[in-house]
Amino acid sequence: MGELMRGAGKWLTSLAVALSLTLPALADPAVVSLGGNSAAAPSSPEEWVAACGDLAASPFEAGRDGRGVAEDKDLFLEAAGSTCEEAVQQNPDSAAAATWLGRVYLQIGRGPDAVLLLESAAAADNPYAKLLLSGVLADPYAYGTNGDFDRSILLRAEAAEVGFAPAQVALAKAYEAGTESEPNFEEAYRLYDLAGQQNHPYGLFKTAFNYHVGMTVTADYAEAMRLYQQASDLGSSDGLNGVAQLYEFGQGVAQDYGKAAEFHLRAAEAGSAASQAELGYFYEQGFGVEKDLGKSVEWLEKSAGQGYPYGEASLAIHLLFGQGVAVDLERGYQLAEASAAQGSVLGESILGFLYAQGVQVERDLSAAMFHFRAAADQGDTYSQNWIPVIEAELACATQAGSQYEPGLVEDGRNFDAINPDAAIPACEAALSTNQDSPGDKAWLARAYLAGGRVEQAMPLLEDAAAAGNVLGQTLLGYALRQGAGTAEDLPRSLDLFNAAAAEDFEPAMFALGEAYQDAIGVDADPVAAQLWFRKAANGGMTEATERLAEIEGGDGNGVATAGNGFGKEGLVPY
Repeated sequence: MGELMRGAGKWLTSLAVALSLTLPALADPAVVSLGGNSAAAPSSPEEWVAACGDLAASPFEAGRDGRGVAEDKDLFLEAAGSTCEEAVQQNPDSAAAATWLGRVYLQIGRGPDAVLLLESAAAADNPYAKLLLSGVLADPYAYGTNGDFDRSILLRAEAAEVGFAPAQVALAKAYEAGTESEPNFEEAYRLYDLAGQQNHPYGLFKTAFNYHVGMTVTADYAEAMRLYQQASDLGSSDGLNGVAQLYEFGQGVAQDYGKAAEFHLRAAEAGSAASQAELGYFYEQGFGVEKDLGKSVEWLEKSAGQGYPYGEASLAIHLLFGQGVAVDLERGYQLAEASAAQGSVLGESILGFLYAQGVQVERDLSAAMFHFRAAADQGDTYSQNWIPVIEAELACATQAGSQYEPGLVEDGRNFDAINPDAAIPACEAALSTNQDSPGDKAWLARAYLAGGRVEQAMPLLEDAAAAGNVLGQTLLGYALRQGAGTAEDLPRSLDLFNAAAAEDFEPAMFALGEAYQDAIGVDADPVAAQLWFRKAANGGMTEATERLAEIEGGDGNGVATAGNGFGKEGLVPY
């Protein structure tokens, strides 16, 4: 919730029931065994049903008085399965026993058997059976049911109507998510409140959240704190996270990072991905704890491991910039992408930055604009500030970018098509908004070259080439080859061409083809020339196709017909 409170995220909900394949079969029902304790087997059908309920019922079912197993992960599957199988065998008309056995079967991968039991129990109006069956029907790929979302919601509603708290929560999630319809927050939070009144931990948490942010009621931090604490007392890590948030942001209480860190730690240790991410943030900033980037990464790894979008995005930043961990650009990009796919504002803004700067991905201003706009539309000021920068850079790229550059295939232009009067002011404006951008420097240099302002272009080309910009490397290579604006240096020009060619930049490949065809800094080698021209031609460079025709149509040693020097009659061929 920290990302939401900072205006950088959304809560996501899921409707599917998780089915884990754990045991292939169940043991004989002779003895009910719990954690090493043993008891004699029940002696009557009623006792078998009661024993089954103790092992597999929901504590929110009528008459259970809190007895049962709330979470599927806490089921003692072997004992529950063997006991409930015997209970169903001895009392085949018990809808409750059929429901509880169906629950166990869902957990051990016996879905078709579970569906038969749950259909029978649902027909007998067992609310828990209806809820479990609704989870199966919500998944179109589950056990040959082909899914039936409308019936899934109907079953949930029927179970919720009779006051079954887990069904009220499940139906509330559907309303909140707006699955196949617009979200209905009023109905969702009404249902959460009803579940909370029965001490359902998640119902309490969501009701507290409602008072915290004022979703459908007037915000009331004191009431939020009371309900968060009530949920926490029932073991809710979400409730602990909520208490931590109130202390973190000083809402209804004095801001206290120490207490916030204490509650985030308790929640994180209980498995809250949100608090794990917040602890990562606290250790990064030194809020309530001693600053420790290593511990920050540790907690963010746990959060990202659960697929929490803010945790993924925060970890991505650490990996991209080597904060408390070795730089890993590839994983950083992957985490940012995964985060953005879940709607994370931070993930979108990171992707915008990566595409804008060409970090780990090919520089693509259109893609950068897409991601920055996605984040800006949700109120992210960092992304909002980037948008005018990208707009200026796009204007420059359109005037002076090469169509062979990554991301500019359709928008770039040949060198001889550059209008210096339009390109130079556009690119000067772009560089003024992003003064450290190697790409902007290369474009402005290209505009200066088109206007014959070679001396102004050279320092920009040096900077761009040093940063690994392929256009800057290639343009500087031509300058060094011709001695234009700088001393001739053929070995260095070849090094620059090779560096850009290694990144599949066609004009650099073309330059190497020229070098081998015309013996510029290397011995003439028609085979090598043909190889480089063919690589450039395969990338769509028409000039390379023409050179191949020269080689293949003659003796292979013809001198180039077009000059390529700066300030000469011929122009740079891209």
